[in-house]
Amino acid sequence: TSKARRSVAPKAPSDIELVEASFGRFASKGDTLVERFYARLFEANPGVRAMFPDDLGAQKKKLLGALVLAVQNLRKPEVLAPVLLELGRKHLAYGASTAHFAPVGAALIGALGDVDRRFDASTRDAWARTYGVVANIMSQGMVVS
Repeated sequence: TSKARRSVAPKAPSDIELVEASFGRFASKGDTLVERFYARLFEANPGVRAMFPDDLGAQKKKLLGALVLAVQNLRKPEVLAPVLLELGRKHLAYGASTAHFAPVGAALIGALGDVDRRFDASTRDAWARTYGVVANIMSQGMVVS
């Protein structure tokens, strides 16, 4: 886990600043964000719909909570890394695989662009790099030992 702890934060401090600023702009639109995320995910990847409960209410709250936790702790890898490793373990138990990270990332980046009017290329790239780091650490938690 020491490797994961060191690698949680995106390489460029500006990435963290862009992600935090963007997240702050749509914090009040969290419900819209998760609605757009699941709409995009299921539209582009209908096969993953069966992995989720019919009623997505609780799932949407979990996703929003995880996003808030991640963004609030980007500067605290000692807090975030263990949470992401455990989240990876949980997702493995739910039937998720590392192959799901790319479509989930695409849906998330698309949904972020839907709710943040100032989601420019720099912000999109910062979110993509940040998501890549998060997905990498979660995937470490998905390794069956």
